[in-house]
Amino acid sequence: MGRGAIRVLVAAAFVSLGLLEAASTGEWSNLIAQGQAEQRSANYREAEASFHSALTIANQQSAWQPRARSESYLARVEQALGNLDEAETLYRQSLALNQDHGAVVDSAAIILNLGRIARTKGHPDQALPLCLQSIAIFRSSLGAQHPYVADALDTLASVQVSLGKDLEAAATYRDSLSMRQSGARVDQLKVAATLSDFAALQMTLGLYKEAEAGYRRALALRQSGLGDGHPEVAETRLGLAKLYRNLRQYSRADVLVEEVLPRLEAALGPGHARVANAIQEIAALYEEEGRVEEAEPLLRRALAIYEKSFGPDYPQIAVVLTGLAVLEIDRRHYEAAEDLCTRALKIDEAALGPDHPEFAAILHKVALIDSLEGRYDESAKLHKRALEIRERTLGVDHPSIARWEMDYACVLRKIHRKKEAGELEARAQQALANAAEVAGENYRVDVRDLERLSGK
Repeated sequence: MGRGAIRVLVAAAFVSLGLLEAASTGEWSNLIAQGQAEQRSANYREAEASFHSALTIANQQSAWQPRARSESYLARVEQALGNLDEAETLYRQSLALNQDHGAVVDSAAIILNLGRIARTKGHPDQALPLCLQSIAIFRSSLGAQHPYVADALDTLASVQVSLGKDLEAAATYRDSLSMRQSGARVDQLKVAATLSDFAALQMTLGLYKEAEAGYRRALALRQSGLGDGHPEVAETRLGLAKLYRNLRQYSRADVLVEEVLPRLEAALGPGHARVANAIQEIAALYEEEGRVEEAEPLLRRALAIYEKSFGPDYPQIAVVLTGLAVLEIDRRHYEAAEDLCTRALKIDEAALGPDHPEFAAILHKVALIDSLEGRYDESAKLHKRALEIRERTLGVDHPSIARWEMDYACVLRKIHRKKEAGELEARAQQALANAAEVAGENYRVDVRDLERLSGK
């Protein structure tokens, strides 16, 4: 065979390879689009299969971008499914490729997702610098008002909440919401995500009217954009139910939680951490309604999910243990309740530190146990310490602190410190009156209810 013929064959081979790679690129693009559509519909297992197939094709190509993007898309699905270690591995592989080739914005998006994983695993201190790094990159590369900046601000706010910096988080959410609503093209589902997360914080801050408005708007936007069966709709219903539980409007809360668990389990599986979050909230509602026998198995199921997913020292486990302690208090099993709270305190002190609001919440429960067992001096000391921690977060006149003040006042009366008790009760009553005047009668918490609860 002559040299000319060989050159023709070689050229033909290169053309064939090019055609094959072009064909595989088209198939890869179709799989990515299919996976994205499935993910938006919360069909996570189907999306996982599509992205796995796309990654297989990408690994056979010479270009680096399809592989990096396939790894990143697959990581997002694994993250949604709660497979956080697998997601982190995939993100880091994709990040290395993007950084090697100077893809700054894609690198920042992955860094942000790594921050979200760190927060979900209970490491907000590790998540914080990752959030700040991604925000700085997005602002310098895309501009201060880009939607990616708002995405990162939402994550930053959630990390600030985990760190006990509630007022900083509120300012961050406001900045994000302002960005989301001021653009030429408003992404209503992104607006809904910020509204829902912000509403959860507003509820903690005692801004019940604003929280209800935020939840209801988020619920309407998500129902319109995602359909009523989507897990994000279910979680928004759950948040609204928690608000009504805090306001002791139990019948309204009961209606909202009816379909939450089945919808989350259908989308995420029965062992997902988001399912455990919902179980825990529903159990808290049942406990307040006096449905103790229904609440306990739910809390134990949530505990098992958290321990399997994150190990025995995960901060959310402390919340579940405290919930179980409340059930033991209702049964007058004070020693068992104290043991549960002691374990919870150790978890939170190691994970969050002794000045965190969640740590203070457990101290408050231990103070109640001490009071019920007649250890009034010890109870008073713990009540005071818990209040001081919470006041640093919310301020001394915040309405949500009123219940703790009433509990502390009840103990102070037991040890004949009536003047201090009266001052606390007056401050609590004034804070509640001020809050009701701002929010309206539908959001009033009556000080007499708090007195009855403290006495009980």
